[in-house]
Amino acid sequence: MLHPDVGGRLFGIVNFHPGADYRYAMAVGASLMLGWTCLLLWADRKPVERRGVLLLTIVPILLGLVAAGIYAVTSHFIAPARMVPIWMLQLILIGLFSFAYFRARGIEQSLQNPPGGSGRG
Repeated sequence: MLHPDVGGRLFGIVNFHPGADYRYAMAVGASLMLGWTCLLLWADRKPVERRGVLLLTIVPILLGLVAAGIYAVTSHFIAPARMVPIWMLQLILIGLFSFAYFRARGIEQSLQNPPGGSGRG
């Protein structure tokens, strides 16, 4: 995002010379991505209690990135072959975050209802 020339080469965009408007939008996006990365690191410190951050990462962030990639391909801005590895990574992340969310939910439920407990206080 901060180096459009690298992104242009990565996605096979010929003669990619973005203007100030694009660079501004990418700087805003980069700051939001850095903030979200910090939020994920914060959630990692108490993964069971803060597991909701994982759902917020899947929807709208990861699914939004998938949709943006679909738009880029259908508008013929990026070749499909260039997006496939990105989509694969995004699907892997969606799978991992989903697994972690449901595993944390199960852990929390087992902590609230320990086996062998009568459930009476």
